[in-house]
Amino acid sequence: MTDFKRIDFADVPGGALAACERLPNSPGVYGFFSPTPVLPTDDPEEFIATLNALVEQRASPVQSTRAGSLYHLTLDNFSHLSQRKQEVLREHAQDANFREELATIVERCMPLRAPLYVGQTATLQTRIKQHLAPSSDLAIRLRSTGLAIDRCVIAYRLMPDIKALRTPEVLTLTEEIVTRLLRPGYVSRIG
Repeated sequence: MTDFKRIDFADVPGGALAACERLPNSPGVYGFFSPTPVLPTDDPEEFIATLNALVEQRASPVQSTRAGSLYHLTLDNFSHLSQRKQEVLREHAQDANFREELATIVERCMPLRAPLYVGQTATLQTRIKQHLAPSSDLAIRLRSTGLAIDRCVIAYRLMPDIKALRTPEVLTLTEEIVTRLLRPGYVSRIG
């Protein structure tokens, strides 16, 4: 996403709505990403707890559906460190240099994560403001797993000023391609 511009809502004085004022109201493709974590490195126990919470963060809301008249299926997308890896973490987390280096690695790998959500719009600023409303479908889906949309990172790319690339059909096609490539967990329907 090298030519996508990124704005971390948490870094903008005034928060997410103030960050929206920096966005052009032009056609574009965008993605919401998990908030950038800050791992506390002073205290080993706090470091371990925060790192575990980050690893265990859900990648999508729980999905439930019926399968026929007798079955109910639930899909849950989460992760955790094995008992053995927990022991290794606990042992090495006592070393301040280890905590500092691991915190740096975690921070640097965050841009490599899949987006939470991908979208497209003819009016980027307006659309992002709509998503930020507490009652928006995306804000509700994120909140269901403990994520606050106004603490996320937004990445966007404006569509070039070429008529064909700014049509609703091509914007939707672009969104679908990006969604299918990046597989964000909080998209309720593709396209």
